[in-house]
Amino acid sequence: MSHPARLLFLLCLALPSLVACEPLQFGQRIPDSEIIAVDKLSKTDPGAAAIRLENLLAEKPRDSLGWTILGHIRADMDEHEAAELAYRKALQINPKQIEAMTGQGILARKQGNYQRAMDHYRKAVEVDPDYAQAYSSMTTIALKLEQDDDAVRYARKGYELDPSDPVIVANFAIALHYVGDHKERDRMAAQAKKMGYGRMDALEALFAGEWTIRD
Repeated sequence: MSHPARLLFLLCLALPSLVACEPLQFGQRIPDSEIIAVDKLSKTDPGAAAIRLENLLAEKPRDSLGWTILGHIRADMDEHEAAELAYRKALQINPKQIEAMTGQGILARKQGNYQRAMDHYRKAVEVDPDYAQAYSSMTTIALKLEQDDDAVRYARKGYELDPSDPVIVANFAIALHYVGDHKERDRMAAQAKKMGYGRMDALEALFAGEWTIRD
């Protein structure tokens, strides 16, 4: 299971009362132990993990979290149609499943449909205005659409909501680069580096003009 899928699962364990995670009674949910097993299997055999989760969903078809995680696994396997079907199923069950909305946004971005991706992220923040990662993703999409001022606005919002996420900090630095605010860009980049951001080489190459987010 990808990092976003694992994070979603752990968040829902910690906050089971959140509507966006799971609005069902316990008996309608896939047991946590089974989800943990799927997580472990997905690291070595994502195809088998997806099949196992599909079998579990055949028994617990109203588990929107399960459908969302299935979408993440299928998306990681580049099986976009299957991932989209899983996300749609999750949203049919729970229209406030924000992680399914952002999953759809990631799929649309991979397919080069940036406006559709933006629409999915906007729906997510309408449900949860404090969803920092969605704002950070909107930053990248706005830059793709050459809406640089909007990108800075989204990046700043994501940073205000979660300044502890190095990806959010790095995306803020990228947005600042595109509006020419190099002083603040460098400050954010230094902060991302200090936080252990794993793609500093790519970030510095972007600043040097060796590639562009719009490629």
